[in-house]
Amino acid sequence: MPKSGQDYVYDSARECERLERQTALLDPERLLHAVRPAPGARILDAGSGSGAVARMIAERHPDTEVVGMDLKPDYVAYARRFAEARGLANLSFEEGDVQALPFPDASFDRVWSQFVLYFLPRPEAAIAEFRRVLRPGGRVAVALHEGTFMTLYPESLALQARTERVTLGLQDLRIARRLPLMLRAAGFADITVEVELDPIYTAIGPIADGPRRNLVEITDAALPRVTEILGGRTEAEAYLTDLLAWLDDPDTCSYSFIWTVSGVVPL
Repeated sequence: MPKSGQDYVYDSARECERLERQTALLDPERLLHAVRPAPGARILDAGSGSGAVARMIAERHPDTEVVGMDLKPDYVAYARRFAEARGLANLSFEEGDVQALPFPDASFDRVWSQFVLYFLPRPEAAIAEFRRVLRPGGRVAVALHEGTFMTLYPESLALQARTERVTLGLQDLRIARRLPLMLRAAGFADITVEVELDPIYTAIGPIADGPRRNLVEITDAALPRVTEILGGRTEAEAYLTDLLAWLDDPDTCSYSFIWTVSGVVPL
């Protein structure tokens, strides 16, 4: 997670539970394909949140060592409790900042980071740190949303304008398209980009119950920031009401994408 609690706009006392439910909406095979665990590999989940993805990797690949890391102590404590309850001896969690990783050089074979970089004040610093802690031949994979709530049909000019203003005010949802050059500048090679529809926020017709709940929870947590962006609590609440009404409409489509950008440390 980001440098300070204030930077992570979705932080709340219930955030770890939300992250668990959100991970359940994603395709586990996609996640494992992106991470590409290998026997004996040491894997870092940078910005691990509730620890859901790190747990999944550790459970499915007991021959790897998985380290989850997050800035927020309460998230780390939550993740540790769940890992201990599952008896996962190959999984641990540490507290730390992805922009200044608390690990030695060349200490991991894989670095995975999902839905984190667009909250950071210095994403380039995180990329440089991923490069530093990876061994020669090691691989990084960064997954980020792209276009969420900004690709709507049929277009509503009033809603679209507010959606772009709010969405880009909360997080940099256009960073994914810059990532390949950021990885190259940090010294990565064999850079690839995989783009897929995001199952959380892509909806043909009304949004499903699970994604809708997820949206309500994150917008509730982000309401103070949305209020700042739109200039008032009344304006913020009206926007969120309008967005949900649009997403509930059976005659609308909302498209969201996940970009997974990967690179390899040259041998």
